[in-house]
Order: sequence, then C-alpha cells, then structure tokens
Amino acid sequence: MNTLSTLTVLPSTYSEIKSFVESAKAEILSGNTDPLIIKRQLKAFREVIKNLEEDEEIKDYILTEALKYNGKTFEHAGCKFQIRETPQYDYTFCNDSELVSLKIKENMIKEQVKAREKFLQGLKEPFVIEETGEIIKPAAKKSTTVIAITLL
Repeated sequence: MNTLSTLTVLPSTYSEIKSFVESAKAEILSGNTDPLIIKRQLKAFREVIKNLEEDEEIKDYILTEALKYNGKTFEHAGCKFQIRETPQYDYTFCNDSELVSLKIKENMIKEQVKAREKFLQGLKEPFVIEETGEIIKPAAKKSTTVIAITLL
C-alpha cells in the first residue's frame, strides 16, 4: 500500500460523500469508537489536504498534467476539470493618491467599527442617547462550545 492509496479509497462523488458521512456518523454515534480519535484524525487530514493543495510543486505538476487534455474544460476520472485564470492586482505601483486616501479612510473606519463593537460588547444594560432618543442595547452574545485540537 502506497501513501496515496489512502486517498483513492475515499469517496469521490457527492453521492459517495453523502453515504460515507451517513455511515461514519452512525459509527461515531454508536459508541463503538473513540470520538476524540476521530476528531484528531479529521484535524490531521485537514492539514494533509491543506499542505498538499498549497504545495507549489504539486500545483505545477497537476497543471502540467491538466494542460495535456487540450482544452480549458475536460472530464476525467468521473469529474469535470476547468483550467482558470485567477487574476490578482497589485495597486502599490499605481501612484494613485485617491486610492491611498480611500485605503487610509477604510482602515480608520475598520478601527472605528472594532472600537464601537468592543464598546457594545462591554455594555451591561441599554441606554438612551438624549439628543436622538436612540436606545443603544448591549451586543447579543452567542457562544458555542467546541473542542480545539493541537496536533503534536
């Protein structure tokens, strides 16, 4: 068994994914497996996927292979592939003072929004702004308990 054979046994269509998830959920909820180990493996696999997808050599190799199919869109191994351009623009050399001014304003507004949100988070009870009659209420807090994992 080679390293990549693990990937090839995983589901590769939406219907296979749905079936896999349903079966995995049933197994997890059955109590016959340690759910913390499953959580660890899911975290580890996300890291594997992230690292493989971000590797420049792998991306270049896959693109080289895709270019052999003579077209921007082609089907292979039961799915549709598209070769696309993802443009990115660098505005640092535009010498546009208006853009610079707008970016400064944008950053100032972002800081003001963060400060106002922090203020609203700290309120204990509503208060009225006398000049406008506006009633300012504390931010509604909602939280969810999660399990954080750090791989060693």
